[in-house]
Amino acid sequence: MGTTTDHSLFLKPLPARVGLAGLPLVVAALAANPALAIVDATGDVDPSPPVGGQGLDVGITGIGSLTILFGSSFSTGTSTNDQSLQIGVEATGNGNVLIDGAGSSLETLFLRVGVDDNSTAQLVAADGAFVSVVDDFSIRGDNFVLVTGAGTLFQAGDSIFLNGPTAATLNIQDNATFQIVPPTPDNRFFIGSDSGTKGVVNVTGGATLEFLDNGTAPFRTFVGTQEDTAQGELNILSGGVVTLGRTDVGNDSTNNGASGVINVDGVGSTLNIVQAVTGESTGNGAGDLMLGSGGNGVLNITGGATVNVFDDVFVALGDDSTGELNVLDGALNIGDGLFIGYNGTGPLTVGADALITATRFVVTNTAANTSITPGDAVVTFELTEDTNGDPKNGLIDVTDFTFRSGVRELVLDLDDTALFEIGDTFVLVDYDTLGANLSGAVTTQVFDNVGDNQTIVFEGVEFLIDYNDPGFGGTALTATVVPEPSALALLGLSGSMLLMRRSRASK
Repeated sequence: MGTTTDHSLFLKPLPARVGLAGLPLVVAALAANPALAIVDATGDVDPSPPVGGQGLDVGITGIGSLTILFGSSFSTGTSTNDQSLQIGVEATGNGNVLIDGAGSSLETLFLRVGVDDNSTAQLVAADGAFVSVVDDFSIRGDNFVLVTGAGTLFQAGDSIFLNGPTAATLNIQDNATFQIVPPTPDNRFFIGSDSGTKGVVNVTGGATLEFLDNGTAPFRTFVGTQEDTAQGELNILSGGVVTLGRTDVGNDSTNNGASGVINVDGVGSTLNIVQAVTGESTGNGAGDLMLGSGGNGVLNITGGATVNVFDDVFVALGDDSTGELNVLDGALNIGDGLFIGYNGTGPLTVGADALITATRFVVTNTAANTSITPGDAVVTFELTEDTNGDPKNGLIDVTDFTFRSGVRELVLDLDDTALFEIGDTFVLVDYDTLGANLSGAVTTQVFDNVGDNQTIVFEGVEFLIDYNDPGFGGTALTATVVPEPSALALLGLSGSMLLMRRSRASK
């Protein structure tokens, strides 16, 4: 069974400093009296006053602030590398930037919120303001950016990097919008990518984080990637909506411990993974969600939230990787396949109020010459009772149910009765031997229009189809080993497996 997750841990309030109260008192004074300033810089700012078309540093070694209010605009320029905005430059630097009100805008080539890991830096865009970053945008150190309020729009044009000793944080809240507008094929969104650092993104209160697909530029998001102990966290809560291209959670090609988690909680909270490219990259994982690719990746769906994935979901894709998928209360809709325990350890937990839909459901461990043990790919269903005392549990709605194994073992450990919607056609696959690229001897058999009480045999396993199961009113697929149990070890159920499903009419 997969690791139990305390989902209350990620449902925590935002840090107290994430808000306008964290800005210097001078900012509040300026906002209260428009006559004081429109574009105003105070304290440690270079140049001072700011010069349009020229880069700007706010909080170099001391305290500095920049405010853009009452429909005013400021641009550093966007054509040369020195036309950038840097906030909190050196270790002792403390920089604050506020862009507030409809029509107020900031444009820059690069935006660096925290240049030194020990600096203090924050940027707030609020109440209908607009921010445009043409090239890279980064948050370093334990610093933050807040995008808040209906009509507020923040556009990032190239790669994004969030890395802090405790957490570099991007907060998008209260119906604000954050858009990623990639101009080239090499754009990336890194939420935690440096050794010993963490990046956090919170999308809450009906806010939107979206990748704008231009049809040609591949775009990938990494939640915890590459470096030793790098951590990433993406929280989509209270009606937040996030749309991204291929997303890797816990991506680590060197198996050094990178980890990531995505939490989607609450009715209306939605994560969309789309196929964000056309041309040569189409079909090469452009619309995939990877949970554990060399590292550890977790997805939690709770509170009636929804996750839509254009292509495949892989849990524990890479060698020595770990992944965890917990669909406890909500929906996971997959355009193609759900692969559990692909090359590593990948448990799946389906809660009593959960629904997973996919074309293919594959419980597998495909590592060559690897003996599969219980826990490599485990499916667990939570059973509860409704208000009438009738049993209910999660549902997997699939067309094809498949098992694969390099050692002829079916790895499906059902602690409780499992309910599946199985179409009239399903595929059983057994891999006798596997190479690194899934090559080798493959046995596949497709069964079409399987009828009531029909028995099918595949690789020494007898499957009985029963459309009139009296206990559940649905279809029972019962598998037993014939003629000798040693031909195929069915783990977790002492030589037998029962897959049951409700009829579609009972949904």
